[in-house]
Order: sequence, then structure tokens, then C-alpha cells
Amino acid sequence: MKKKHFYSMWAKTLTTAILLVAGGLTAVCAGWSVLGLYEGMNVQEIMNPVSYVDSEQAQRYVRQEVYSQLDNFASENKILNGIAYNGDLTVDISNLDGGVKAETKDPNLEYKLSDLDAFYNSDGYPFLRWLTETKDEYVYDEYEENDVVDSEDDESSVAATEAQTESAVDGSQPVNIETVDISDWISESDDGGTADNRHPEAYESYQVKCYNNGPDVLYGNGLEIEQKFIKNINGMTLAEYARTNDQMNLLSTYYDNLLDAARQVHALVEQSQNIEKQFANTNVYVYLVNEEDGSVFTNVPAWKTEQAMSLTQVEEQYLTENYSAPDQIFYLMIDEAAGKVSTPVHYMNEEMKEIVSDVLGDGNWKIFVGLDTNYHCKTSPSYFDSMFYAFYKNTSEQLTFQGASGEKQINVFVAMWVFLALAIVMLVLVALQTGRKPEDDKIHPVLMDRFPIELLMLKDIILWTLLVVLYGTGFACVSRNSSYYYSMLPQVTENVMVRCAICGVLATALFAWNLKSYGRRIKEGKLGGSILASIAHAIKRTVDASRKTIQNSYRAQKANRQLLIAYIVLLGVQTIFMWIICAFGFHYAGGMGFFFFLLMILFDVFVYLKMLKSTSGKEAIKDGIQQLAAGNLDYRINTEHMSGENLELAEEINKVRDGVEKAVDNQMKSERLKTDLITNVSHDIKTPLTSIINYVDILKRENIQDERIAGYIEILNRKALRLKQLTEDLVEASKISSGNITLTMQEINLKQLIKQTNGEFEEKFAAKNLNLICDLPEEQMLIRADGRRMFRVIENLYNNAAKYAMPGTRVYVTGSVEGDTVVFYMKNVSESPLNFKADELLERFVRGDVSRSTEGSGLGLEIARNLTVMQDGTFDLYLDGDLFKVTITFKKISKAEPGPKNKQTEV
Repeated sequence: MKKKHFYSMWAKTLTTAILLVAGGLTAVCAGWSVLGLYEGMNVQEIMNPVSYVDSEQAQRYVRQEVYSQLDNFASENKILNGIAYNGDLTVDISNLDGGVKAETKDPNLEYKLSDLDAFYNSDGYPFLRWLTETKDEYVYDEYEENDVVDSEDDESSVAATEAQTESAVDGSQPVNIETVDISDWISESDDGGTADNRHPEAYESYQVKCYNNGPDVLYGNGLEIEQKFIKNINGMTLAEYARTNDQMNLLSTYYDNLLDAARQVHALVEQSQNIEKQFANTNVYVYLVNEEDGSVFTNVPAWKTEQAMSLTQVEEQYLTENYSAPDQIFYLMIDEAAGKVSTPVHYMNEEMKEIVSDVLGDGNWKIFVGLDTNYHCKTSPSYFDSMFYAFYKNTSEQLTFQGASGEKQINVFVAMWVFLALAIVMLVLVALQTGRKPEDDKIHPVLMDRFPIELLMLKDIILWTLLVVLYGTGFACVSRNSSYYYSMLPQVTENVMVRCAICGVLATALFAWNLKSYGRRIKEGKLGGSILASIAHAIKRTVDASRKTIQNSYRAQKANRQLLIAYIVLLGVQTIFMWIICAFGFHYAGGMGFFFFLLMILFDVFVYLKMLKSTSGKEAIKDGIQQLAAGNLDYRINTEHMSGENLELAEEINKVRDGVEKAVDNQMKSERLKTDLITNVSHDIKTPLTSIINYVDILKRENIQDERIAGYIEILNRKALRLKQLTEDLVEASKISSGNITLTMQEINLKQLIKQTNGEFEEKFAAKNLNLICDLPEEQMLIRADGRRMFRVIENLYNNAAKYAMPGTRVYVTGSVEGDTVVFYMKNVSESPLNFKADELLERFVRGDVSRSTEGSGLGLEIARNLTVMQDGTFDLYLDGDLFKVTITFKKISKAEPGPKNKQTEV
């Protein structure tokens, strides 16, 4: 039952009515608060209105005016040093801060104040100022005679021709004379404009002499201006002084000082002679007395007396001479000697002392500052203060609601928040009621809920814009430049408040309307269609299809064509941007041109980043290929930031890496299985073979008389020993290939090892009629290696020579120390032709004796090479016809070399 009442039409109407009233009252209260801020109030003053003289705005205005008045006094005091103005007083223009009392003055730079003021008011001042700023435009670096003769202006040509024949004071000649019009420059300059006592027609045809350098331009033209309008106390010009003393480079500085001095002296004269004008242009009255020298400053004519007044006298005149309204008193007094003086605004005393000290410097000052609360000044800038006061007073009086007894009840700033809270509560109720009806719990949409969101947004933009315009025009009528006088202010503010009320009601209604519409859509779960979304989807589909077509066509091209297409596209886009920049740059003052220039820069940055990404991808692919070529199968190309062809190529290379890694793993597995097989078979063979060798040895010890049986036993012994050697070689090769071998690295003398091997193979070489020629150095051949494994290397090489060397030939063994390297050479002539490469001979089970008529397993050289490499040596094999040569190198060590002499290394 309660829900039916809540969703009924009368409940909805009541809620909406309360909402509109609360919204209108919120807008009215906010309007008053904004008006207060607009008129200079702060939030605290809006909540607790005070009179204008107690406001921050009045204090701010007084501070600004006092600072301005003291600044003028400081300028006057800087030059006059507290002395009354006298035109016969002199100043040094290069030391203007020293004023008329400067201890030293340069006579060549000393001028009378009256002469400087007269110069400022003459035609010479704007001429000289224009000359100092534009002198560089009349410097001719190279002068040709026909430049003057061919001049279109006959008078200028004649003047220039005469100038060539007429020498200047210093002997230099002007190269040309130009007639210029400087009237526009004079009228637009910030000072030195055309005054009543000047001759504007003279500015339209001013003749300037041109020279080959800037100082001559200043000298030739400035000299004439000085001679005509101003000279120093000695009757001399600055141009003559600079030329005589070789200071032409300082002439520009002298002229700047002269112009600045003339301007400041003229301002000083106007200020000292027009105190009445100063008094009429302000509502702030200042009286200062310097107790050290008795100097007085005031902007009130009545207070400018021969004898300094006391601050009490000034206060009395301020209060009695109609300088303030009886109920609006604003003044302060500072007298350090008399102690702290209590005045209506004594809280500004310290601040005012800081202003005086900041502008005038340290000193013992008596200060009186008062605000004319009658606001007699109605001219700029104090006109604004008068209007501030009027608006402020009217606004502050309306910032509270009053009860029947006339007592203040509630501030509008507080009321604004109360009405705003009420409006928010009503908005919540409106949101709950919208779309519902008493008879059911269904959501009942209206026709507007079916419109696209863009139409609702367009409606909102139009209506809110109209509201803002209506609201803004209401405040425009209270502009500080308004022509309304005080009597019209109530009507003005009432007009503003009426507009605020109307705008508040309309804005609340519009907001509630939108809230209802969106509320019904949300409750239904249907926000409605969107025109822009439909268009965006259609555009996206078209762009995606076009992009895929272009991308496929582009990828179908070769790399050089792809580069050409990309370059043409980039060049075309850059050309379009440059054309737009030039067009807008010339016709719209560069604003749009700069915008499109910025777009072009952003486009270039985008292209650069894409190129950088592509290049980085190619570099990553290159690194991946190099790592793969080097055998690093753990390296994978990172494809996280890649795209396009780089991504495809990187993924394919990673697949190749995976394939190679898999193949290597399979090969390693096969090698391990092969090694295990060899090791196991060798071990199984070695056990019975040992028994055979032992029994053969026993048979050899028996006294067998039958030579044929003894021969069989010898053959059996020889074959058994060969099989034992083969088994040991297989096991050794297996250990080396699997890495299951331990090296005991120590310092060994390769020279001694070679000698020992020579002795052991002496009988073998003699049996094959081989002549061993060994050449070893006198010094020791110290290396770091495993002694047993190194002997195996040398032994295998000697065995190889004993088996395959041609009988009756020489076997050469050479040892040497070459720098920090120990080298072992061994060479012999093979009995069989070596018709294959050296690398093939180093492979496992490959023998030099192709017919295999000799004993051997084909493992000796392969074992020797692998053992050498494992001990950090090099093993090189050289074949040339039937010449067999082996070179082994190791790093030489000295006896004094630090380090462990015996080190176990597991490979």
C-alpha cells in the first residue's frame, strides 16, 4: 500500500515541486555567494558579512595605493635627496642614483634638471630615442657609387651626392642620406609620444645619415640633435666628448643614460608640481616624516606645510575635514618614539612599516595612512574602489535573511547548503519513483527512452548552453565598469537574483528530466542505441577489411618494393602536411599551421618508433641466428614486442632451434648409448681376454719342443695382446667422448718425456729400419698437463710412426720453445699414399693403411688429439702426398710461476 502511494502521480508531483523549489532557492543563495566573491569578499566574509572598511578588499586597495604613492616619492627622493625641486640643480646622468647631492660628478656627463626636462618635451627626445633603437638599420657594410646615383628620389640623390663631398667633423663621410617617416613609431612608443609643444610634421620627413658602422651613425646624427636641443653644463655634447676621448663604443650607453635621465626628471617635475592632481586621483591619503632629515612626503595639498605636522594634527584634520564618513573610519598611525598608537586599523601597522622599509629603505619614519570613506575620487584607478565599496555594501547587506523583528536569522551561504541537501534528497526520491506505477512493479518506458543517446546529449548541450548564457548575462550587469550608480544597485542585484532563480529552476528541471530518462534505461538494462557506435562499428569493419587487403598485397611484394611503397607513402603524407602548414601559416597567423606542424612531428615520431621497433626486431633475429650458428641452443629469440614479418621470421627461427636441439639431443643420446655399448662390450671382453693372456704366458713358460706349436703360441700371444690394446683404446676413446675422464694437471718437462719415449721405442724403430732423429732445445720444455695422458699422446704418435712409416726412412722429432709456447713436431714418410684429408685421418676407426695389412685400430690419432685438446693444447695434422706431420703446442710455464702443481680436473 505504501509503495502504491509512493509511486502515485500526486507523490511524484509533490516530489518534483519540492525539488524545483529547492533547486531555485539553492541557485539564489549560490548567486548571492558568487556575487560576494565577485565583489572581493572571501568565504569568511560571505558567511559573516562585515563593513567595507573591515574587509580584506579595502586593506588590499590601501596597500596598493600606499605602495604606488611611496614609489613615486622614492623616485623623487632618489634624485632630489630631500631638496625642493630647482631647475638649476644638476645630476650626473651616469650616476642618477646619486642624485643632486652626489659627491663626484663628471662635468662632461653633468646636466641641469631644467635642461633635461626641456629636452624631454622637445622634438629631440623622440628623434634620439628612435635613433638609438634603429641605428643598425642605417649601417652600410659596402657602398657603391651607383647606389646613390641611381636613386629614384632626386632630392635624396642630390643630398647623398653632397654628403660625399662634405666631410663630417671627424673626417668620415656619410655614404647615403635617407628620408624616413617615423611618425608611426613615435605614436606607438610607450613614452616620448607627440606632445602639444612638438611638431608632428617633422617626423614625417626626417633625414638620417648612413655610415659604414653603428658608432658613426650615432655620432653623425646624434651630434646634430644634441647641438640643437641639449648640451651639458660646459656647453659640450656627448658625441663630441666620446669622439675626443676615443670612447665611441660608449656613445650608445651615454645616449641611453641621457634618455633615461630626461624621462625620470620629467616625471619628477610633473609629480612635484602637480600634487593636486595626485590628490584627485586617489582615495588613500599618506603623510610621512623622516625624523632624521625632517623631509616630508604627502599627497594631500593641505598637509604640505613649511613645518612638519605631528601625526596627531594629521589625524585631527583627517577626522574633521570631511576626509572620512563618521561611521566608516579607516586610518593608521605609526610613531616609534611615541610608542604603539591604537587606531581603527592598527593591525596593519607592521605590514605598513614593511612597505615603507621596502620602498624607501631603513629609516626612522612617522607614518599616517587614511582611507577617504566618502570616496570623492571617481576617476581611474580609484574609481574602481568607489564601485567596489558600493557593490560590496549592497551585497553584504543582502547576505542574511531577516526575521520579522529585523534580527538576522540565517546566512545565505549556510542556506545554500541546506537547500542543496534538500534538492539531493528529492533527486534520490525522483530516481526511485521514475518508471514505476502504482498498479505493478514493471518499468514503463516512454517514447524518449528509445531515442539514441547522441540525441539526448545534443539536447542537453543546447539547453545547458542557453542556461549558462542566461545565468552569465545576469552577472554581466554588475561589472565593475558598470554605469549604474549607487541608487540603482538594489534593482541590479534583484535582477540578478531573479535570473538565478529562473536558471536554478530550469537547471533542476533539466537535470531531473535527464535523471528520469537515464534511470528508466538503467532499470530496464537498456541504455538504448547509439548512432556513433553503429557508425564506429561500420567504419572499423571497413578499415579492418581494407587493412587486411592492403597488408596481404604489401606482403606479397618483394622487400625492395615494400621499401619503395613505404617511402612513397611517407613522402606523400609529409608533402600533405607541409602544404597544409604553408597554407595555414600564411593565412591564419600560424595558429593552425603550428597545429599541423605538431601533427607532422607526431607522425614522424610514430614512423620513427615503428622503424625502431622493426630494426630492433631484425637485430634480435640477427643475434638469434648468430647464437644458433655458434651452437648456443639455450638462446631463444624474444618475440614479445615483435609484429608482422619479424614475428613470423623469429618464430620460424625458434622452431629451427627447437629442431636442432632435438636432433642434438637424439645424437647425444645415440652417442651415449654407443659409448655405453663399447664400454660394456670392452669390459666383457677384457675379463676372458685377461685369462687367455695369462694361460698363453703359462704355455710360453713350458718347454715345448715342437716349433710349430711354439709358433702358434707366439701368434696367439701377439693377437691377444693386440686385442687387449684394442680394448683399452676403445675404453679410452669411450671415456674421452663421454667426458668421463679425470686429468691430474701438473708441471711436467716435455723434453724429458720425449727422451723417455725415444728410449722405449728404440727397438721398435730399429725393427722397421727407421732412423729416429731428435732435436731438442737446451732449455727445459715446461708445460702444465697430465703426465700419464701426455705420455699416451706421445706414445700413440710413436706407435703410428712405427706402424705406418716407410722402412729405411727417417722419423724427425723436434722440440722447441717459441716465445711463451712449447712446440712438439713429428714427421715421417708414410709407406702408403695418403690420398685423403687430414681431418678424415683424425676420425675414429680411420687408418692410413687402407688395405689394413698392418696392425692398428684407427683410434690412436683420435685419442691423441682429444687428450691434447682436453689439456688446453693444440693438435694439428698436416698431410702432403706421403708426408705425415704432427704439430702439438702448449703454453709454456716457468718454475717460478705461482699456482698449484698438482690439480685434479674432471672433464
